[in-house]
Amino acid sequence: MSNITLVIKVLIKKKTELKPGMLYDIASLTKVVGTTTRILQLIDEHKIHLTDKIGMYISDFRHPEITIYQLLTHTSGLPADFDNVHSLTKEQLITKIINVDFFARQRQCILGF
Repeated sequence: MSNITLVIKVLIKKKTELKPGMLYDIASLTKVVGTTTRILQLIDEHKIHLTDKIGMYISDFRHPEITIYQLLTHTSGLPADFDNVHSLTKEQLITKIINVDFFARQRQCILGF
């Protein structure tokens, strides 16, 4: 048995058959497969523009001047994540997102979203 086969057997403990409508975490692929695809579709349909300000879509957002482009390129100055995000209810998370403050006064860029 090769080392690669051993690693695969350790990582895949139980096979689960995928079924239509099943939800599962695709981790970082969400950004590439889901977000990028949908953003490009919306741009193609002329429903959004990269220069649109978030305030056009989220009226209560604390920083309505931030653009879609800035969110996609991590240059908005907003934090990448929240502490204990998985312990928050949907309503608590929405409130936290709407009221979030900049993590730094200068904009920072994290290459590759």
